[in-house]
Amino acid sequence: MYDVFKNIVGFNDTLKNQVSLAKAAVTYPPLGLNTILIGSTGCGKSTFAEAMYNYGMTIGMFYKDTKFVVFNCADYADNPQLLVSQLFGNIKGAYTGADTERTGLVDKANGGILFLDEVHRLPKEGQEMLFTLMDKGIYRRVGETDITRKADLMIIAATTERKNSQLLNTFIRRIPITIELPDINKYNTQERLELIFKFFYVESAKTKRKIKVSKKILKSCLNYDCPLNIGGLKSDIQLICAKGYFSCVTNSEKDIKIKWNDIPNNMKLGLISTNHESSNYADLVLDDTVIFDYREVNESKYLSNQMNKFEHENKYYSKIIEDYYELSLKNEENDNVRKKVEDDLKSYFLSMQEKIRSNQLPEYGELLSRIVDERIIEAVIDAIDSVKTIYNNQENNKRIVCALSLHINNLIERIKSGKYSVNNNLIKSVEQLYPIDYYAAQKIIEVLSKELNIEISSNEIMFVTMLLHTMNDMDLGNRIGVLCIAHGSNVASSIAEVVNTLLDIEGLYALDVPLNEKVESILNKAINLVKEIDKGKGVILLTDMGSLCDFDTLITEETGIPTISIPNVTTLMALEITRRAYSSTVELNDFYNELIDDNVIYNKRNINKNNNTLMNSEEKKFIKVLDEMLTFIDPTKIYNSLKSVLINIWNDLGLTKDKMFEYKFIMHCAFMVERAIKKEPMPGKNLNYYYNNRKETLKKLEEYFRPVYQEFGFIMYPSEYEAIIEMFDVHYDFEI
Repeated sequence: MYDVFKNIVGFNDTLKNQVSLAKAAVTYPPLGLNTILIGSTGCGKSTFAEAMYNYGMTIGMFYKDTKFVVFNCADYADNPQLLVSQLFGNIKGAYTGADTERTGLVDKANGGILFLDEVHRLPKEGQEMLFTLMDKGIYRRVGETDITRKADLMIIAATTERKNSQLLNTFIRRIPITIELPDINKYNTQERLELIFKFFYVESAKTKRKIKVSKKILKSCLNYDCPLNIGGLKSDIQLICAKGYFSCVTNSEKDIKIKWNDIPNNMKLGLISTNHESSNYADLVLDDTVIFDYREVNESKYLSNQMNKFEHENKYYSKIIEDYYELSLKNEENDNVRKKVEDDLKSYFLSMQEKIRSNQLPEYGELLSRIVDERIIEAVIDAIDSVKTIYNNQENNKRIVCALSLHINNLIERIKSGKYSVNNNLIKSVEQLYPIDYYAAQKIIEVLSKELNIEISSNEIMFVTMLLHTMNDMDLGNRIGVLCIAHGSNVASSIAEVVNTLLDIEGLYALDVPLNEKVESILNKAINLVKEIDKGKGVILLTDMGSLCDFDTLITEETGIPTISIPNVTTLMALEITRRAYSSTVELNDFYNELIDDNVIYNKRNINKNNNTLMNSEEKKFIKVLDEMLTFIDPTKIYNSLKSVLINIWNDLGLTKDKMFEYKFIMHCAFMVERAIKKEPMPGKNLNYYYNNRKETLKKLEEYFRPVYQEFGFIMYPSEYEAIIEMFDVHYDFEI
């Protein structure tokens, strides 16, 4: 799938974090997370917002007819009433001049994205009207009092102001994602040149003519102070192209030639500025005159620079091999040779790691094919495929293809030059240390020898073994695994998607738990996943509530794999724990203690211990019974919550406290909460009677239970209150 963010200059460097946040915001179900873009005038907020919309379209987040509705709040800043009317619509007669009913932009953006540019110009009333829309997906047109309208949409707001300037704190709190876009002076040399080239190509396409620009003028464009950012750079280039076009037409010339006098004075100062001077500037702009032809816009002007970088890495890799042969000839100790080569390889792979991530590999692969014969690359791919049952990490396989292709390319050169040295003792040492990698290396060399029709010495098996071992040790070995298990059809998956997108890794695994699935089935799935995830240091289980919180004990007993569960998972918690686990080198228990010491989590064992000290043995037994009967609600948590409700009712109504009634009430209501979460309420017997004759009682109960359904996240069904009222009526012979 094509990544639309690749059209934005800096997407993989200066704007890498911003793009990751944007993708996470758009992909979060059901319709993305509301986002605010902050940046100076001209930094590209509108372009970035539109890229978020296009990304949502390409990944199938939105429907084909989904709209991207743009509203500039500054256009109506002097007339707040008209501004709010434009946004939400109005009924006829809502205010003076409202002669007709108007459909608002919120309605037009329903199902898609509403982009609020200059959102700080939105008056207080307008911001407050957005509260209900963001919280509940409902709104009213100006002048409406009885009608409530629905709209499901994602809001992207943009502002040049800091968040705490003109915007209400209550408005800011409702926007979970903040993305700050940098000024143009934060872009590196190559990125600014990419912007310059892009804008010249656009003007070439508009005029349908080639545009010729001297290296001196390009340097001025690169270095001049551009206070209006990317938008200002674009406008200045349009201006100089317009002047060049006028001269071209006037003089009946075929191509547009940009002359020194065509550029504005402030841009001329860029020639003597050193803002973007760099040692590789000459490599980026090779010719004295650069020709921009829209018909050749896909031809990269930076290919030579990228090739230089790639060839540098190729030479670095060759140096590792040369050092190895020198050490072999000097009869160095085997362990010293092996350790030196492995350390050098590790440094090499770390330097390549970001460049060869899966989302960049097509471009990198293209560069690889310009250095290495395609026949070698194809043979390497076949060789790696022959051991795919041993190495099934796809990202790792891609890296091995690149590294091994370079290695074989160097090998052929060494065969031609006669540089060969075999250290049999070192081969035996490596075979004993890494038997699996050695076996895979044998198969790889066998395939390569056959397909390339060359004789490859056993010494290369040793080197390929170390290559395989080093890469897999870096990527897969000795990491703490992280698994999120949560109730709901896609809660865990959504958390994992956000975390992995933001971290740009596949570090968090997910297990979604349907509300009607049996605990035994869930446990079996968790056991299988833990077996798959564990790489030797155990697995952290991030759970939401209920019996899932005790899975660690059961999984460890069944598999022998160390596991620790952490309850009450949130996206932020999962993000921090996954980030730490991905790079941690400590054991599981030490890692867990670090999380506690750094206040990333609370010690669940201490929490349970503290709760238990407040309970007598009878209450503990009752909670144990609850634990066995409930499917996914934490028994201690629901016990304390419902007991608090009952005590409030007893105190308010002056009723006698009764322990047996307490247990009966809590047991009934705990099941009621589970039914409500699963949206399977108990049917009412005579609900109309209670609505007509006990309406105040229903309202009171709703207030009593409000903290419970807020804590556990469910909607209380009126039919459930009917049974609770009957419990009090029968037991106390008193109408509450």
